[in-house]
This record gives sequence, structure tokens and C-alpha cells, in this order.
Amino acid sequence: MDITRDIDLIARLLEIKKARATGPEALEMLVGVLAEPHPALAGAAIASISALSPMAVFPERLHDDTQAEGLGEEGLPGWLVGGCRGWGGLADLPSLIAGKAAPMLAPEAEVFLERAAVFQGAQRLIYKRLRGAGLDSHAALFRQKVLELRRKQFPAQVSLSATMACQLRCDFCIAEDSVAAAESLRSRPVTYDDAMALLDWMDAHGVKRLSLTGGEPTLYERVSDIIDEARKRGMEFYFSTNGLFGSAMLKKIIERRPLCVTMHLAPEITGARLEEFVSNARSLVEAGIYAVIRCNIVTPEDDYTRFLEAATASGIKEIRAAVAMPNSMRANAYVSAEHLKSYSRILASFAREADERCVLLVLTKPYPPCMLDEETAGRFLSNGSYETNCSIQKNGFSNNLVVYPDLSFSPCLGLNGRVSRRIVEYEGPRDASLAFIAPVRELMGEHLLEQCGSCPLSIGARCIGACLSYRADPPEFYGQHSHALRTHGPRTHGGS
Repeated sequence: MDITRDIDLIARLLEIKKARATGPEALEMLVGVLAEPHPALAGAAIASISALSPMAVFPERLHDDTQAEGLGEEGLPGWLVGGCRGWGGLADLPSLIAGKAAPMLAPEAEVFLERAAVFQGAQRLIYKRLRGAGLDSHAALFRQKVLELRRKQFPAQVSLSATMACQLRCDFCIAEDSVAAAESLRSRPVTYDDAMALLDWMDAHGVKRLSLTGGEPTLYERVSDIIDEARKRGMEFYFSTNGLFGSAMLKKIIERRPLCVTMHLAPEITGARLEEFVSNARSLVEAGIYAVIRCNIVTPEDDYTRFLEAATASGIKEIRAAVAMPNSMRANAYVSAEHLKSYSRILASFAREADERCVLLVLTKPYPPCMLDEETAGRFLSNGSYETNCSIQKNGFSNNLVVYPDLSFSPCLGLNGRVSRRIVEYEGPRDASLAFIAPVRELMGEHLLEQCGSCPLSIGARCIGACLSYRADPPEFYGQHSHALRTHGPRTHGGS
């Protein structure tokens, strides 16, 4: 059905939009819309609830039943304080959802609870409220829906940096170690035997998704063979690239049908390089491959329109942006924590213009929501940015595992101090993650900014402010398991 011709549906959608504008008091009405049969209405309700209830959006990384009323409001924007007020009490969003579900019979309850399961920060409390109300069958059904959603959103996966070589030298690249280490790694790609050993290890432990990163993965001469071997094992794959590859590689990528191709549009990609980038992106889109543009905002004066223009020219409909962040080695240039606030205006303008061009702009790395105005925060809260831009704790802290050419590994690209033992020597990803769970948990408990201690979003380590790499101490991060190298000190960008 063409919803643009359904007058009643349009009227209901406008009602939802008006309700959202009234603020958190509209939550009860919006929860009611979640039970509506039409998916467009439910989708609009989910987006509106997400914008109005940040506690429900940010994933609960650590269990914590502290009530939001017990924290202060100093230094926090009104939209954030109002959106968190009452959380943990008898009239909060989880209570509204449990109350709405109570009289429902199985078929209606299944649809309603499946929709309610999308609120990651509310999942545990919704289950608790259902159990507390004696709705055990509803609680069991809700738990089932949550687990199904988690398996879909966060399947077991491993990222392989087959080579650290790259045609570009971006000073903000988080893949960089110290200069000496980076140059050494660039000359030592993964051996094919080691790549096959990794695939066998993944297959043996039920890991069916491979991400290829780097460096630039298309520079690895046997990247197509790795993909083919992964597919033989029933694995799906996606990868990140700078988009600078020839027609032969383009053909190989299209033939192998990746889930997604993330194309990093770096500052060095201009002129003929930009033409090649856009041409390759357009070819992927025309072939039905889902491609996105990945970009870094390096200064508050960056020209973000170049990313939008590249998206328009190539037919790409999603841009994943981040303010340049450090890796745990501090070997790259990055925006210091004290200057993050100066990037709020460019993010607001970028988000607004992306909307006008019908391009989805998401934050691919954490950015303090308290630094955003209400309109911009609402955009990012409702489009999924804050649900997935740091999922390191998923799958027993193994969700973001990055494996390097020598099969050493790290928790993620940002926390790139490597565990030196080869990952294939562990009994699966969760066993490997035991090497860093304790320090990563500790980092989650550290506040990035002064106001974090009084912010309701600190409950359950929902909001970590910015990447955990801002807090990491490179030399000691993994203790005896690490061969992390000391660096020559940070290179930071300030604000204006």
C-alpha cells in the first residue's frame, strides 16, 4: 500500500509527530500505538519513544537498578534530564509497556512484545516488570523476542585485518600503532595458512560472520580466496575499504555479494581519486550491494557537504560519521575530550542537511549526547546511532574482536593494544575475550567528563560519553598478555 494515499494513516502519523513534540508525557500514548497493527504506525511510535526516552535507547552495559531521580542535573541539558526523569519508578517506560501487555492474548502480545524488545536499555526492566506482575508467560515470550533480536543484531563475528598496508596515510586513522610498529606491520600481511587457520577456528566455534578490515583489505593479494573459503564454510562477510580499487577487484566484490561495503572517504581522496571512489560506490549500489560512506570529522570547520555530495553522486543512502577519536596507543591524531563540545554545531548542521537530502546520517562512534541540542539528539536517538555505536560488551565482550596479521588480537579497533597470544589458541571468542574483559569493564566505569557522575545515563554504563580508548592506559592495559608499545605522545586537534 502507498501510504502517501492513505489519508487516515497520514493523519495518525501526524498525531504521533505532534505527541512527540509535547515531550515525555506522551510516552503512555506512544506505548499504546506500539500495539497498532500497522507497522508504519508502530515504527513512528518506536522512533518517537526513542527520542523521548534516552534511558531506553542506550544499552545497559552493566546491571544497575539505581533510580534516575537519585542523580543530579548540574551541567545537563533539559531534554536529557526530562527524558530520564522517573526511570526506575512505578510509572517509567518499562512499567507502561508491562501494563499495556497485561490484558493481551498471545497473538497480540507477541507482536507488541517483539516491538518493545527493540529498546535495549529497557529490556531487563521490562522483563522484571512482567515477572513482578505475575505475567510469566508474557515474560518468557518477551525474553524469547529479546534473544532473537540480539542474535539478529549481534551475530558472532570476527574482524580480520589481513594487511595493514594502505595507499593513504591519514593521521587520524585508528588502525595506527606507533610509527615503527605500523611500518613493520605493513610489510607483514597475514599468511594464507594463518588466514585459513582463523577461518577453521571460527567455523569450529560457530562464528559465521567475517569482517575484512585493515589497512586496506583489497591490497591483500589473496583477499578473494579468503572470501571464497569463508563462503565455503557457510559464512557471510562484509568489509571496509577506502574505495580505491580497479575494475577487476570491483568485479570480484560484486560477484561475492558482501552484506555491506563501508567506504571510507578520507581527506586525501580528492580529484581523480574521488572520481574513482564515487564510480566504485555507484557500481556497487547499481549491482544491489549495500554500501555506506564512512567519514571522520577532524575539525569543527570541516566541509561535511563533500560527504553528502559523494553520497548523492553514487546513490548511497547512509553515511556513518564520527569525530576523530584516539586509539588506545595514542598513535593517531584525534580530538581531545575537552574539545568534543566544539563539534556539536557541525554535527547538528550535518544531520539536518542529511535529512533534507534523504540520506541517513548515523554516529558510528560514541559522542556525548549531553553536548547535542534536543533536535540533533532526537535524530540520533531515533535512528539507532546510540544503540550500536559501541557494542563491545555483546557476545561476552567478543562482539568487536579484531585479529591482526600475526593473529594477535584486540577488543576492538579503538582499544588496539594487542593480546599477543594467537587467537586460534583459545577455545572460541568468549574464551579469548577473558584476556581483556576485566580492564574493559573497568574502563566502562570511568567517567569521561565531570558531569558524567551526575548524569542518569551513567546508570548501567549506558552512556560512555566517547570511545573507551580515551580512558585506556596503553602500557598497562592488558598486563602480562599485551605487547602494546609506548608511543611518542598524543597528537590532538583542538576546537574553535
